[in-house]
Amino acid sequence: MRAAQGFYALDELVPLLDAAPRLRIVLAAETGDSGVENRERLSFVGGSVVDAIERNRTLLHGRDVYAAGPPSMLRTLAHALVHWGVPSERVHFDSFGS
Repeated sequence: MRAAQGFYALDELVPLLDAAPRLRIVLAAETGDSGVENRERLSFVGGSVVDAIERNRTLLHGRDVYAAGPPSMLRTLAHALVHWGVPSERVHFDSFGS
């Protein structure tokens, strides 16, 4: 997100983590604070999604990547994932907005 105030349905994240023990959720926003209490598999970082992964590349090891957002952000992320050697079959995008 550009601004953390845009996050929604945050109260639904903990039940998702309980239901899927291998799921890890990292929220990223360029400005603001999510108000989410960081946990072992749920965290918030300031910056873009690419910044978040740059800080902790182990997020990619043995995992699928699901990212949703505007096409420009997804293009930037797609280029970074190719650069980092993530196989395309492990990447899933949901594009919306402009």
